[in-house]
Amino acid sequence: SKSLRSYGLWIALAFGGFLFGLYTLVRTKSGRYFIDWLLLKMPVFGTLLMQVGTVRFTRALCTLLTSGIQILQALKIAAKLTENTVLTKVVNDAHDAVEEGHGLSQQLEASKFFPVFMTQLIGVGEESGELVRFMTLIGNFYEERIDNFLTRLSSLLEPVMLVFVGSIIGVIVISIFLPLLEVSTHAGQG
Repeated sequence: SKSLRSYGLWIALAFGGFLFGLYTLVRTKSGRYFIDWLLLKMPVFGTLLMQVGTVRFTRALCTLLTSGIQILQALKIAAKLTENTVLTKVVNDAHDAVEEGHGLSQQLEASKFFPVFMTQLIGVGEESGELVRFMTLIGNFYEERIDNFLTRLSSLLEPVMLVFVGSIIGVIVISIFLPLLEVSTHAGQG
């Protein structure tokens, strides 16, 4: 409490400055790209975010192609729906390469961001002429993986949250009863 009383204003200013700097960084194009890149490189949640981006991309592309939209226009639209600037750039680069006559799967695999399993299935779909069917398979596969991961994560977090809430309640109880004990011991001596 002494630290908070002495340096509370400086701590609040530093925290506010950090939040303002982060907000300003996210508002710039390069800053947003950097934050999205960092999020994708995180150990556990980066994989989850990649799988979410993969599901969004494959579902959007599958829906657009099924609706009769040409692949180049569908790629432009699906790139925006990934909601991650890194993945959007990768898909836009793949769009440019497809426009030049290269294969979609080769370009996505060269980026090293999308899973190899996905890019290989897209390659099979391109070669067999059943890209929509393989996009549906990819979307279903990764959606199931996301659901399983979130189910396991919630079951793992339950004991951690129980210990965390218990420790907070313990600190509150100790902070209430410690002054009472102190007062009662000093009253008995006086």
